[in-house]
Amino acid sequence: MMVFQQALELMEERWKSVQFKLEQLPDLGIRTMEKFQFHETGLNILSDDFYKQLLHLPSHGAANVITVAETSSLYMFVHYWSDGIATPHQHVWSGFFMNLKGTIIHSEYEYEALEKLGPNLDFGRLSTKRTEILYPGDMVPVYPGKAYIHGLWHVDSFCLSLSVRTKTNKFSSNQLTIDYNRCSGIAIDLTPKRPDIQQLTLWLGVLYERNRNIYEKSLDNILNSLDACSILLMFYHLLKLHSHLELINYFETKYSIVSDPLLGHYKNFLHDLGRDEIFFGIRSNITDFELRALYGALYVADNLQHFLKILALLFPKEPVVDTGGQLLFKATNTPVLKESPQSLQNTYKLYLKAILAGSSHEVFVARINSDSEIGLQETESLIQHIQGFRNSIIFTPLFPREGSVASTSTN
Repeated sequence: MMVFQQALELMEERWKSVQFKLEQLPDLGIRTMEKFQFHETGLNILSDDFYKQLLHLPSHGAANVITVAETSSLYMFVHYWSDGIATPHQHVWSGFFMNLKGTIIHSEYEYEALEKLGPNLDFGRLSTKRTEILYPGDMVPVYPGKAYIHGLWHVDSFCLSLSVRTKTNKFSSNQLTIDYNRCSGIAIDLTPKRPDIQQLTLWLGVLYERNRNIYEKSLDNILNSLDACSILLMFYHLLKLHSHLELINYFETKYSIVSDPLLGHYKNFLHDLGRDEIFFGIRSNITDFELRALYGALYVADNLQHFLKILALLFPKEPVVDTGGQLLFKATNTPVLKESPQSLQNTYKLYLKAILAGSSHEVFVARINSDSEIGLQETESLIQHIQGFRNSIIFTPLFPREGSVASTSTN
C-alpha cells in the first residue's frame, strides 16, 4: 500500500510549502488526491490482510479505522461502514474525507446556541444548510469546530471511506468532540469527563433487570444530584449500551406536567436518542438499497419538501411523488395489508401519493370514510393502518407539525 504513503507524503510536502496553514489543508489535500483516483485503484491496492482486519472491526467507521499511511503531521485512514449512523457532529481535526465505495447521503448543518446548560453542553437550533449525495470519488473538506458540522447516512450495506486528517496532541486522532441531537437542539461533548458515569450506567443496567422500582427511584435521585451533562451522558449510555427505550415512556408519564426546563430538555434528548436507535436498527437489518435510501431520506429530512428533494437526488430519473409512494408502500406493506382486498391496497397507495403531493391527512381519511368502494370492515382496517403510519416517529417528516427550535431546513 505504498501508493497511499506516497500520496500522503506529497500532501504534506505541499502543505509545508504554505507554512502548514490549517485552513488551506482541506482544499490542498483534495487537489492532491484527485490525481490518484483511489476510488478506482485503491480498492485493488488494499490487501487481503486489510479486508481480514475489517471483518474483526465493529462496523461504525468513525470509531474504528485502519491506518494506511502516516507522516509527521498527517494520518490517512480507511473506514468501514455496514451499520451505525453518523449523527451530526463536528471534528477537532482539519483535512478531508473521500468516498471510496457506496452511496452516502451527506448533510451539512449550522448551529445557533441559545442556552448554556453546562460545560460543553448547549441547547440551541440545528439548521440544515444543504444535503447532497456522495458517490465513489467524491471528496468533502473538513474543518475543525463549529465551522463544519456534518452527518452521513451510508445507503449501501457496505461502504468504505478514506480520511486524511491532522495530528493533534490534545485529542485522539479519531475523536469527535461535539455531537448534535438533531431534533432536541442539544449539543454535547460525549467524551466521558467522569469515569463513574460508566460505572453508574452499568449499575443501573443491573437494577433495570432485577428491580424496576428501585431502578426508577435511583433515576429520580440521580436527577436531583448530578449535573445536566452527566445526566445526559448517563441517558446516552443507558440507551446505547442497555437499550432502555422505556426511559422515554418513564419521562413522559412521570414528568408530563413538570415545568422544569431541564426536564423538558431531557425528554427531548431521550426522544432523539430513541429515534436514532430505531433508525440504527433499520439500517442494520435492511439490505435493500431502495429501502435504505428511503429510510435515509426520512432520517435526514426536516420536512416533506426536504424529503422529496433528497429522494429526487437519489432517484433523479424517476417522478419523485410516484417513486416516494411506491417506496413507502413497499416499506409499510405489512402481512395484514398484503392479504387485504386489492381495492384497499389501491386506496392506501393513493393516500401515500396524496400525502407526498401535499394533501391533508385529515381530508383524505374523511374521504376514505365516505368511499363506497371499500366495505366498513376494510375501511376500519385501513384507517387503523394509516393512523399507525401517521403516528410513527419514523415518518414524522412527511406530516406538518409545530415548528421545532432544534431543526429547520434551509435546503
